[in-house]
Formats: sequence, C-alpha cells, structure tokens
Amino acid sequence: MLLRCAMVLAYIAFCGVIATRPCKYFQLNAKYFSRGPGIFSKLRIDRMIPAEWRLQQWADDGVRAPAKYPVFAKPEWGQNAAGVRRADNAEQLRRIRDDFAREEARMLIQECAPGANEYEIFSVRHHRDARPAMLTLTQACNDHETHPVNSINNRHTRYADLTASLDAAQRDALWEMVRRLGDFPISRVCARADSLGALLRGAFHVVEVNLFLPMPLNLLDRAHSRAHVLRFALACMWRLALATRHRDKRAADAPVFIMSMLYNRRGAFARALRARL
Repeated sequence: MLLRCAMVLAYIAFCGVIATRPCKYFQLNAKYFSRGPGIFSKLRIDRMIPAEWRLQQWADDGVRAPAKYPVFAKPEWGQNAAGVRRADNAEQLRRIRDDFAREEARMLIQECAPGANEYEIFSVRHHRDARPAMLTLTQACNDHETHPVNSINNRHTRYADLTASLDAAQRDALWEMVRRLGDFPISRVCARADSLGALLRGAFHVVEVNLFLPMPLNLLDRAHSRAHVLRFALACMWRLALATRHRDKRAADAPVFIMSMLYNRRGAFARALRARL
C-alpha cells in the first residue's frame, strides 16, 4: 500500500512538472471503455484477443454447464483478481452462483487456462511512437495450488521478475504480443504457458487484460532492493506522466473513474448518477 501511494504521489508530481492534469490518466485507455455498463468490460476485451490465445468465456445465465472443470467465476469488472473464485465441480459453481445472485454485477465463467506457469506482461507505450517506454515480464509463482487465483492477496503467490533475463529479440516478441491485443498506452496482460520459451513462441492463453490500474508486479519481487524498486517506480511514473500529456485528445473524455467507482453500487443516488453520466 505504501508503494502504491508513493507511486501515485510521484505521478502527480511529475504531471505538475510537465503541466498536465493527473486526472487525465483515466483517458489513456478510454477508447476501450464500455460506456453503457460503465466499465472496461472483460467480455468486450476478450473479443479483442486473437483466437489462438483466447479462452472460452461467457456471461453466466445460471443454467449453462461448463464442458469441464475447474472453471473460474468472476465479476465482469474488477481489479487484482477481486471477486474471482474457482469452481472444481457443479456443486461449487452452484454455491458461487448463489453468492453472485446477491450482487448487481454480472458474473462471467471462464475455462481454466492450460499451461503450467502464469506470466504478467506490464507495459507503458512510449509517448512519441509505438515503442515500449516500459516493458516488464513477471512470473507469478505458486507451489501450493494446482489452479490458483493468483493475486497480491494470495499468501501462497510470490513474484519473480524475469525482465533482466530477456534479450532484445525476446523483448520485441513480448511487445508484439501486447500490440496484437490492442493499442494500449498502459496495460498488464496475464497469460499462462508451459514455459517462458512457449510464451515467447506465442504458445499461451490470455487470462486477462488489465487496463484501469495495472500495477507493475515486477516491483513485488522480494529479491529486488528498495533502491531498485524506487528507481523503477519513479521511472515508470515519469513515463506514465509523459504518456498522459501526449495522449490522444481527439475523442471526448469518458467518465471512466466515476462510472467505474459507481459500478455495482446500490441505491437511488448511484443509479441516478450513472444515468446522468
């Protein structure tokens, strides 16, 4: 939490240095924002994924039975695996459906991704061209679960920064993968593959694409010194501030932050505000 706060403060300070408004961060990926429901819809983003990398995923109707288990149930909108649960059989899925029925959020069902390892590709696009200004590869390691819901809240998950082991050709390959998914000024792509070599060959499946507040998970590698983490965090926030200043300004601003915060909020006030936006 302290690291996140420090990164936010650094970003705000850098935006001040280059005379741009920090709130415009939320417009960086605004063209992928689903204005109707007021979220970065996981279903909409899923349709952008090339077929060979795409997992089967659908909006749950409470009736459709998965072809096989396990499957993952998740809200259509959320960050850092919030609300994601695994169902290993039909009875577990029934209980998850009962829990989701109390929420206003739509539940999605996603097939379990093949591949022994989970990787996180974080990137910030260069503010002047299609090069990456920041590009990292981090492996999410979990030795306790076969099909884990990896996140910073999973006490069995640890993160290993693989970025320094990549050569120029491998970095280019990763960046081309990200570019095939979309024109993202900032993103974090979660993918599963049997090995690093398989990932770099394109033999993987995309679990999720995070476009709202994608944390660079390489910073959570405990092997990094505090000095290294600080240097990277500051460099990342500087690049992000530049990307914000030079964002595409041709489209009208979308109410990304407000509508995202209101999503699944109950009450007449929240409904009225969503309708006005």
